[in-house]
Parts: sequence; structure tokens; C-alpha cells
Amino acid sequence: GEWKTGEKARTVKESNPDLPKGEERYVQSGVDGRSIHIRYIAKDKDGNVLHDIDFPSVYSAQHEIIEVGTGTASSGSDSS
Repeated sequence: GEWKTGEKARTVKESNPDLPKGEERYVQSGVDGRSIHIRYIAKDKDGNVLHDIDFPSVYSAQHEIIEVGTGTASSGSDSS
């Protein structure tokens, strides 16, 4: 079969309190989704068809993920 386009990958930003406020960290690249129809035919040694199956194979989009810092710089208030 031919590949068909699926859902477009998008950028997702997630808050991360462990990163300083405003800092961004790239976590995962994005890849668009796609699908294809597969036909599987299995034959015995004499050429007789044992299985003839047609099925879709779908790959979901993998979204780009960027973490955005929401934390604050250490103020030293946790020292004793």
C-alpha cells in the first residue's frame, strides 16, 4: 500500500518546577503520524493460500515536547 498522512505533530510545552523560571529544555522531537494498508498472504509449498489478510497499520503522531521552567533561583532560605 501507499503511505497516507495522519495527524500532524504539534509542540507541547510542559511546566517543570525544577528548571529556573523562563528556561526551556528540549525533551522530544516531533514526528507526524501516518498509516498504510498491509496485505499479508501466506501460501503452502504447493501455492495454496492459507491466509489472506488486509489490515491497516497506523502510527500516531509523536508530539514535540519542550519543558518550560517555573521554578525560582535558590534563595538560601532552606539552609540551617
